Amino acid sequence: MNKSVFYVASFIMTALVLGSCDKEDGKLNADTPQEKVVYSYNLDLDVKYNKRPLTAQTRAFVVDIEKEKAYTVISDTDKIVLYNQTKNVFACDTLGNCIYLKPIIEKGLVEYFHLRQEIMFCRFENGEWQSIQVDPDDKYCIYYQINGVNTKNPSKSAFDFSGQTGKVSDYSNYDFYMSDYFGLSLDAGNKLSGNDIVGLGFLTSKVVLKFKYKWESGDTVTVPASVHDIMVLTSYETLVDCLYPFDGQIHTSPLFVDGLDEDGNLYLTTMFDYTNMDPAKHDKLFVDLYGFDAAGNEVYFWGVIEQPEAGFTSSNIYVREMELKEAQPNLS
Repeated sequence: MNKSVFYVASFIMTALVLGSCDKEDGKLNADTPQEKVVYSYNLDLDVKYNKRPLTAQTRAFVVDIEKEKAYTVISDTDKIVLYNQTKNVFACDTLGNCIYLKPIIEKGLVEYFHLRQEIMFCRFENGEWQSIQVDPDDKYCIYYQINGVNTKNPSKSAFDFSGQTGKVSDYSNYDFYMSDYFGLSLDAGNKLSGNDIVGLGFLTSKVVLKFKYKWESGDTVTVPASVHDIMVLTSYETLVDCLYPFDGQIHTSPLFVDGLDEDGNLYLTTMFDYTNMDPAKHDKLFVDLYGFDAAGNEVYFWGVIEQPEAGFTSSNIYVREMELKEAQPNLS
């Protein structure tokens, strides 16, 4: 009798436990996230590059000071990004990492490069990244060497001119281009093809300043033993430090540079906002330079030059001599 009761009790407990496990398993299965749909596309696009010399081996910005010419040299490590203006999303992965496009450069081709790569577009919504499906009538834009990409909030992305070192090697990092908006054909196989060759427009000018140092008395001074801070500004606050291409906003501010190149020159990548003025008014460019002399004493120099009558315009390089005096500047 006791043995039968034990068997019955064991059976009931087993059933209860199994029933409980079934409910728990059901609950877990119900909460298990479903696999997200990821939309991927094969990009096929040709890009015109203003006949600048191209190579796949090096990344540099070659400057010929004597001839006042400069050439862009690109590689597959450049930061080339694709933006879908219609959907307000960058080409990025499901973690929000920007997908940098790798240019394909054919031997002897100096006017174009190709973009052929698998990409996707993702947007941050409801606390997570979601793959976005594009449409045939969407509009796109290419940003070349943009250094302030914000995939979570694209409108905050910017071409940032700050942080320059003053060296000629820095020109490569601030070699900013962008295209006009363009369309891409979308076929049934999710291939995004360029309808036309896309052209990139150069956004910046390059300025090379060759300094001569003088005391306030007029005596010539040797180059400071070291330079630790340089401030570059204009009298009409036209110097751009951030360009937000998505809404066209431009922020102007003095540029703070770490130092000079080994040749003693200051190499700057610049952009100027002449929206509210006539460049013919000769907006002035000032430089404040702080350093140390051979004895370790702090020295301070300043200089000024007139801007060109038409202003410093994009896609040009300007080589100017600037006399730096040990005196306080007058910005009036």
